[in-house]
Amino acid sequence: MPEKNELANDISKDFIKMLVYVRNNCFRRASVPIPLNQFAALCALATEQATSLTEISSLLNISKQQLTTVIEKLAQQGYVEKHRDPRDRRSNIITLTERGRTILEQQNEITRHNFLKGLDGLTLEELNSFKKASQAYLDFLLRMYH
Repeated sequence: MPEKNELANDISKDFIKMLVYVRNNCFRRASVPIPLNQFAALCALATEQATSLTEISSLLNISKQQLTTVIEKLAQQGYVEKHRDPRDRRSNIITLTERGRTILEQQNEITRHNFLKGLDGLTLEELNSFKKASQAYLDFLLRMYH
């Protein structure tokens, strides 16, 4: 029987494989309205409401320079707005616009639809097994990070 550290290491490798597989098959190959980096920024803004570039870059673990380019593109498309921070005139507060919420919902729906197409190839028994596994996976993640 594997040791706890060995088992944890194997799980972490599987986790990375799953993330890459989902990224490549649910986002990259799908015909989604915006690139994944812009989608991630919009998701962060949807959960954080109005926030600074520094806070978003920290949340997404990317540099402010990289994020600045992403936010500029999103602002040009009307998905986000930038406002001067009244507490620090050197900083901007970024907010999600209604148009940004709409494109986020569209992208989520396209991704969900693509995932559903993939589930079509599974039997009812496999779907039940997948449901139990996905619920357990979510439960474990919630325990790990809360």
